Order: sequence, then C-alpha cells, then structure tokens
Amino acid sequence: MEERTPAPEQLISGMSKPELVELLEELGIEADESQAGVIQQLVVQLGSLEGAIEALELLGQIDARRAA
Repeated sequence: MEERTPAPEQLISGMSKPELVELLEELGIEADESQAGVIQQLVVQLGSLEGAIEALELLGQIDARRAA
C-alpha cells in the first residue's frame, strides 16, 4: 500500500511551537512561540497556511491604520 505525503497544513498542526517558529523563519516570517501558536490555530481553522498568513497580514495592516 502506498503512503500518502501529508499536506503542509497537517504537518503544521502536528508541529511543536519551536519547530513552527523555525519553519516560519525559513519562510521569512518572524514569530515567537506565542505567535506561532496563533498561526497554528489559524491553519487548523482555515485549512491553509497561506490563508493564515494573509489573515495575519491583514490584521497587521488594520492595526497600523489605527495607530496612524
């Protein structure tokens, strides 16, 4: 029987926070373990790493506008 390669979202949902921080750094995203946990939860809820990152970027833009 052939084994399937898990989707990136499945891998992310099973990662430890330090592992996820390291992965995010490789993707050019600075995050601490707390932020990595939030990203991990968003990935699970949205089913997409890209969607989670886009959501966080949008929130960052909204916060920047409010601060201005």
